[in-house]
Amino acid sequence: MKTTLLIVKLSALLTLLFLCIKLVPKDLFQTKESIVSLMVDITDSSLAKPDPVSVMEQFNLLQSKFNGATFRMTSLSDVSVNPISQLVLRPASILLSNEISRDKEVKDFTDSVSKSISDAESNAKGRSNSSIYFPIVKELTQLSEITANSKTLIVYSDLMENSSELSFYGINKSILLNEPVEKLTARFLEMSPLPDLSNMVVYFIYQPENPEEDAAYKKISQVYQAMLSQKGALVHIQANLIKN
Repeated sequence: MKTTLLIVKLSALLTLLFLCIKLVPKDLFQTKESIVSLMVDITDSSLAKPDPVSVMEQFNLLQSKFNGATFRMTSLSDVSVNPISQLVLRPASILLSNEISRDKEVKDFTDSVSKSISDAESNAKGRSNSSIYFPIVKELTQLSEITANSKTLIVYSDLMENSSELSFYGINKSILLNEPVEKLTARFLEMSPLPDLSNMVVYFIYQPENPEEDAAYKKISQVYQAMLSQKGALVHIQANLIKN
């Protein structure tokens, strides 16, 4: 009799457990992967510098510390190819992970990101030329080929190209900036096409110091916004980085 009663109780308990599992949303214990790529223009030492706290907010690790995170960083300089540093925080099981250990992993990742950003600031010494478009296209292409739940590119630059292919300096500046956005867009796309940018968020961060810089940046940022939006990206143009 006792054995039969025990079997009935176990059966009822298992049935209740099964029902509870069925009621729990399937994605409750699933982790996500986020990738944030930071590009910093070092051709002008007066340009705004990225804030590590604002960059880390893009990952939402305070709300979802078990998610995976990848941070990439490279410079925009006088050449089109620059070294890339990459830091990775692997996703962890929500049910099986040790919270104290995970908190340390998140802190170590955060500290490493902050150090990378701080180290990059010392390289902003100014350059006579600036290759902007090719490196951005290259990084966007790389991001488009990576599997992740969210992809974010952050660009700190005035976006003023000054390369052998196209220059917004000297006698060309006023001529080019007076061209329609559509014509400037075509000039850039002739240099290099863009990949599919669906599921990607792009921030262009720059704060002009005078009306002339403001007018130039307004025009060139409109060109980038038009090009990237046509490929599916959500583009934000801001003076400082605030997550949208």
